[in-house]
Amino acid sequence: MSGYDLIAFDMDGTLLTSKNKVSESSREAIARAVELGKRIAVCTGRAVGEIEPYEENELQNVRYFVCENGALLYDSETKEILSSTVIPDEIVEKIIDIIDGEDCMLIGYSKGRNLVDSIDAERMDYFYVDSSYLQVLVRYGVIMLVVLCLAMMAVQCYSVVTKNIYLCMGCSLFLIHCITDPQLLSFRYNPFIIISVACVGMIKSKKEFFERNRNEKEYE
Repeated sequence: MSGYDLIAFDMDGTLLTSKNKVSESSREAIARAVELGKRIAVCTGRAVGEIEPYEENELQNVRYFVCENGALLYDSETKEILSSTVIPDEIVEKIIDIIDGEDCMLIGYSKGRNLVDSIDAERMDYFYVDSSYLQVLVRYGVIMLVVLCLAMMAVQCYSVVTKNIYLCMGCSLFLIHCITDPQLLSFRYNPFIIISVACVGMIKSKKEFFERNRNEKEYE
């Protein structure tokens, strides 16, 4: 660390955990770097308004924030915008004209704040990836996605082998819905809940299986 005067971090996916918190180890590392006389900066696509909750607590040792994908430099100590790069009004108007009528959300930044149409804000979730598989891939990586798919395949195979139509139908509907909805990450659509409900049918299937075997033995 002795060879550096400035250390810059990204926020989302780097400093922030999946719960949007700065880990204790990261805070300790930043504090140690500050004690050694290093300057710490955070580079993010977020606006100033989005990093304010962090600068007073979890990132209190960070003075400089490069926000809005590099368009704005903010000093958290003096609460001043040190520099900003603004898109000319005529170009902004052209951008708005181009996307007018398209099914997309335009987010702008001005003086450290987000600007978004109120109608788009009300349907914010619509503009995000809804597929459970893609969300798992983005949040937790390829390994977790593969493990999850293998687990669900195992359950599906088990339902076929045991001829449990309840479990088979439940898993099939669940896996299909996950293609277009974030159900894997929603408690009410949790696969373990679906499997638990399907177990009612599983018990019935096992009873029928044992009774059928017993009858066959008695017949022999």
